[in-house]
Amino acid sequence: PLPFARSDQFLTPPNVPPPFISSEVVFYLGYNFDSRYFSIPEVRRAFSAAIDRERLVEEVYNDRGLPMRHFTPPGVLGAPSVDEVGVGYSPSYAQIQLDEAGVKSCRLMGPIRYMISASDLARQHAEALIDMWVEVLDCQKAQFVIEQVQFGTLLANSRKTSGELRPDIFDLGWASFYPDAHNWFDTVLHCSNSDNRPNRPCTDEDGLINIAATTFDFAERAQLYRQIENRFFADDGSYPIAPLY
Repeated sequence: PLPFARSDQFLTPPNVPPPFISSEVVFYLGYNFDSRYFSIPEVRRAFSAAIDRERLVEEVYNDRGLPMRHFTPPGVLGAPSVDEVGVGYSPSYAQIQLDEAGVKSCRLMGPIRYMISASDLARQHAEALIDMWVEVLDCQKAQFVIEQVQFGTLLANSRKTSGELRPDIFDLGWASFYPDAHNWFDTVLHCSNSDNRPNRPCTDEDGLINIAATTFDFAERAQLYRQIENRFFADDGSYPIAPLY
């Protein structure tokens, strides 16, 4: 971190500005696997693919962010390049997935509870995503019930043990304790080692996370994490969350 009093010394010409290294934080849309509709993987894929991440970063965050279509960001050991792995924004794919889910129209899905933190920026973020779902999936704005709560309440109500307090979808992020893919997958998405906020059932992906944790060859570990990213976020992925930026 650069002391504020010295910032001019570093940033005023003719000095060459130093590189800025952002913290490794990824914000994501969380899905409730106990939800009537978001228990269906095709619905989760559809809602993720309908999100234009570049537009979100540009319109809401003034380009101060990097669109993400998989979970581990640059700087994390084992993370694939940001332009590899994951579907990202794909309106046609989103529409196909919703159709394959057996949902004739998003408008027939009923109310969708969307829980976010209490800031104005969080609401702008949520409204931007809702606009995209309206445009791509033909949802109605009135379907989405935005619940703005204090961050502690958001954490508490998104836990898998919170019962009826749990929303259908929710906004959260993860800042790693150490820059290794294990701290992302094991701590956030593993079915039993993490809080598992989506409440996803244990699958082969959890076994791959365990294997990667005890693999000493870095190239082999990187391939395992790439495989895990694909299992979660490729076109046939399970999408426990939708990484955003």
